[in-house]
Amino acid sequence: SPLCRFENFMVENIILFDIEDSCQFSTLLKKLSEPLIKRPRYSQKASSNLQPLHLEVCMRSIVVFLIVIMPRICCIAAELPTETPTSEKIAVSKKYETLDDMFSLYEPYLANIGPYKPVYFLLGADPKDSRFQISFKYQLLGDQSPLVKSHEWVKGFHLGYTQTSSWDLRSDSAPFEDTSYQPEIFFRSNNVLTSSGRLDGLYYQTGAQHESNGQAGDESRSTNYFYFQPCAILYNEINQLGIMVAPKFIYFFNNSDDTNPDIDKYRGNFELEVNAGKAKGLVLGANFRFASKGTSMQLDMTYPLSMGFFKNFDFYLQIQYVDALAETLLNYTERTEALRIGLAVMR
Repeated sequence: SPLCRFENFMVENIILFDIEDSCQFSTLLKKLSEPLIKRPRYSQKASSNLQPLHLEVCMRSIVVFLIVIMPRICCIAAELPTETPTSEKIAVSKKYETLDDMFSLYEPYLANIGPYKPVYFLLGADPKDSRFQISFKYQLLGDQSPLVKSHEWVKGFHLGYTQTSSWDLRSDSAPFEDTSYQPEIFFRSNNVLTSSGRLDGLYYQTGAQHESNGQAGDESRSTNYFYFQPCAILYNEINQLGIMVAPKFIYFFNNSDDTNPDIDKYRGNFELEVNAGKAKGLVLGANFRFASKGTSMQLDMTYPLSMGFFKNFDFYLQIQYVDALAETLLNYTERTEALRIGLAVMR
């Protein structure tokens, strides 16, 4: 181009350099001053000529900047878009409109976290029997991992965590009567049905769970168990009604011999969970535990508030009735009978 020919003409005796390497700039200036250093020493009478020599170095540096560096900077700038279209500006601003949008960029595994068991806060008819629970699961191998792409079934491996607390809101200090910490590792299958039939889904989950109340001494309680739980589902897509039946088989091991060696007699080795209702409406649930010391029962009813008068609130109204042994680890030999009402985030 004419610009390049002009550049070559003006600096034909100068070593060109890459402006991206700033270290070469000092090297170039040193080369510019080399002819002056190699010149013969001047006498005292000629010392007045030194000022023109320094002026020559400055002038050469200015020429390098104006003729070599500036044209290249202009060429680079010319290749950049001068103005972002309005539609693209709007798209960019909307893309990162909230802090969570930006936060998710730095959390590539966030999609692996999901809901697990119900999350709720329930106030007891007797405030002493209030209760809340949080729960989540984490998929160990993400959907985009090479192993999942070649063997899809391995994405069924999960870590799970559930925490349930009994909260005595009747006492002045509102203490937590007992808290159960339940970490586990489990495998959850895909639908094992290979052909259409009366059932819409047949799944199973199996794993190992530890449960303890985090206490020490005489109030310490802990247990461990393996479990296997098949799950059968019938669902009508037209009216969105469904029913789920999930028996659970439990094998206890390594119970605390000092504080709860016989907890299996109160918890039982078999549970039956049944849920029925409408996908975006009322759901009724029942859980039965069968043990040598007696049968336990928990009944739940949940209804989305947004379907009623509270259209702006994404919570469920939950009512729970329980008549059960070993609802808490601390008092596992006692039977609890309570009526509770409150809000749920997941059911």
